[in-house]
Amino acid sequence: MEILKIVLLVVDAIICLALVVLMLLQSDKTEGAGTVVTGSSSSDGYLNNNKDRSRDGVLRRLTILSGALFMIITYVLGLIYIVPKTEAPVEEPTTSQTETVEQIEPTTETTDAQ
Repeated sequence: MEILKIVLLVVDAIICLALVVLMLLQSDKTEGAGTVVTGSSSSDGYLNNNKDRSRDGVLRRLTILSGALFMIITYVLGLIYIVPKTEAPVEEPTTSQTETVEQIEPTTETTDAQ
């Protein structure tokens, strides 16, 4: 079980770093206030008609996939660490395993002083 924890933690860290890099590589989607004034739209053109095949489309799909994998693996890791371990029941020590303490009864010695 410990090996599974280590493997999942490493995979989770790698996916986390890949997710950050994928987010940074994506282009900015906002067009700015210039489109409001000019009324031009970038909905025309070859790039927007085939945007799933473009670099941005591939990055978007990879980001969604790595985000989903990150959430699933993190959830599984949370379950692994939260669920208490089932340990073997502790056996009560037997008398041969424990040291027996002898109780010494107080003795009264009477000396006959005659």
